[in-house]
Amino acid sequence: MAGEQAVLRALADVGGEPGALATVVHVDGSAYRREGAQMLILPGPAEAPHTVGLLSGGCLEDDVTAHARDLLGGGPPQLLRYDLRADGDDLWGLGLGCNGVVDVLLQSLLPGPLPYTAAARWQLAGHDVLVATVMEAEGEAVPAPGAQIAIRGDGEAMGGLGDPHLDAVALGAASAAAPSHDDWLELPGRGRVRVFFDHCIAPASFVIFGAGADVPPVVAAAARVGLRVFVVDHRRALLAAERLPGAERLLAVRPEDLGTGLHEVPMHAALIMTHNFGSDEHILGYLAHRRPRYLGVLGPAARTERLLRRLAIADPPPGLYGPVGLDVGAANPEEIALSIVAEVLAVLHGRQGGHLRDTPGPIHAAASALPR
Repeated sequence: MAGEQAVLRALADVGGEPGALATVVHVDGSAYRREGAQMLILPGPAEAPHTVGLLSGGCLEDDVTAHARDLLGGGPPQLLRYDLRADGDDLWGLGLGCNGVVDVLLQSLLPGPLPYTAAARWQLAGHDVLVATVMEAEGEAVPAPGAQIAIRGDGEAMGGLGDPHLDAVALGAASAAAPSHDDWLELPGRGRVRVFFDHCIAPASFVIFGAGADVPPVVAAAARVGLRVFVVDHRRALLAAERLPGAERLLAVRPEDLGTGLHEVPMHAALIMTHNFGSDEHILGYLAHRRPRYLGVLGPAARTERLLRRLAIADPPPGLYGPVGLDVGAANPEEIALSIVAEVLAVLHGRQGGHLRDTPGPIHAAASALPR
């Protein structure tokens, strides 16, 4: 998530400047990242391009950046293919950790902003977006590679694929919960086009209740992995931006006023860590109705059970976790923060948080492409 957030923010700030966007559009076999991974390439000092984001673990970035030099000032898109299936040091003299084929679409940001630019702004505002891009075309009178449309969840769109039929297909795909993928589409009597459908999911929100001394490490760890962090506390003196860098919003709301003070705040994950039993009772009662995907309560299980009894909640919400965090032996605040954020990510991605070596099948399962 962290790389995605960095690319989103950089793309959202692009306004007609030179640059190129590289997107992983197809993976066959094993790869460090999956379809939809992006890297932004911008001009840098002494003609050394500046990059934001990662397409792999470092295997592809230099070569993609070299190709991008020719596109920084404009030009048609390029579709690059990397075959990483060679053993040992046979590939480019490197022993790479992947074993698959990766296709990368490289697009210039000029002459005008890509629909991906609008998509980045929409995602940062909390919207899910579909971006459809023509990658290859075969036949006559078919759209040119690079044609692109971004469609927001509410139907607002920017750009177009150059064909009403393709635009209609993209509009239908925008409402489907599916991982990013590419597909060949037939245009009867004319030919066919290969289209990449990129389902861009808005960063998940993580609302932390409490702003005490143990909260800053949690905020920092959550922001680092790309979660949108909101901190709620009635003590205004603790809600200082310099104490909680990385938080998107700091909200001064009393526990008894949550019903009116937080109705516009998205809540995919929430964590109660006020260390005050009375405050926690108000907050847990409120969150039991909001039902976030992850609901963490700091403290021992007996304390959480006591809170539930006080609230007369016989059936705990399915996403309730208390104590919080994965069992990694965490002892200090930074380790505890890491274990909590790891648990949040596991829940949002529908995972158990176990060892990857014990995971049967691909570690990048399709189901994890659309968290929440």
